[in-house]
Amino acid sequence: ELVEKLKVIAARDVKRKEDQEREEAEIEAQKSDFEKKIEKAVKKVDDVIGNDEIAEADKNTIWGTLQDWGSILVVAGTIFVFSSGIIPTSTQAGKLDFGASDVTLSRKERQEAKDMLAQFDQRLQTAPSDLKAVEGSAVLNAKLGNYPQARELLAQLSVAKPEDKEVWRLKAEVEARSEDLESAINSYERAIAIDATSFEIWEGYITALVNNEDFELAMQTLDKAKVLPQEVGILKAGILSRWPGHLVEADKLYTKLIYEHPADLRLYVAKSAFLNDNERYNEAKEVIETAKRVQKVVQEAMKLEEAEAAAAANN
Repeated sequence: ELVEKLKVIAARDVKRKEDQEREEAEIEAQKSDFEKKIEKAVKKVDDVIGNDEIAEADKNTIWGTLQDWGSILVVAGTIFVFSSGIIPTSTQAGKLDFGASDVTLSRKERQEAKDMLAQFDQRLQTAPSDLKAVEGSAVLNAKLGNYPQARELLAQLSVAKPEDKEVWRLKAEVEARSEDLESAINSYERAIAIDATSFEIWEGYITALVNNEDFELAMQTLDKAKVLPQEVGILKAGILSRWPGHLVEADKLYTKLIYEHPADLRLYVAKSAFLNDNERYNEAKEVIETAKRVQKVVQEAMKLEEAEAAAAANN
């Protein structure tokens, strides 16, 4: 019964009418190739949930993706806007969150940040080598838009902690915000040299390269990225979406990624944002609606897995 329920959840929402078969045939005939591929992707998730004969290795791969990314579909707040097209952020929130900059902070939040900054600055007056105070002050200055002060403090941190990838990432983000793309690119490269497995660092690096119009270098450098295949794909699609003359390639790649990795909800968000940026608003909405259905399937399936695990433990 639960499998059937999941199939209903994942199925396309079609208004029921008396002559349902005729209506569905008409709708099917009007569907774009993109919509049909998306529905195949949804069915792929459904098949994994309901098919006990699927190889255990394949299930483990898919469930690993669900556990890592299955709960992040919040269209606002989980994506890094890439001007035209997007690169979603990873689930690991960075120490420096540019999602709330000086422009978007409420009056209360801004005052709280100023009060905390005053405390860190006071600590630095008596203990200038207090690295925690230096880092705290750097983050708060950046959130308040005080980029020169933030850069000075992060330069100090990079000397004191040269093997800390987070320091170089924060430094790169502040430099990018200061419109010093060359410095940002260099700092991201230092971070990648320390850890080539961080998607968060790679998305910042690729964004800086694209904003600097180094499209070919951005594509070539992804060969060094030690992240998930679909994460490399997201980055490539983001590059293509900004590279003049490559919109069609970007479109096809987003669709391919969704078909190959239907449980990764970031891909639907990225595809929808790409369509929206290109004024294909109806298609963008449909992709998000599909993502919501997939998310429900994911959530129900994970509940089923948890229930089965609990029952097995009790026995």
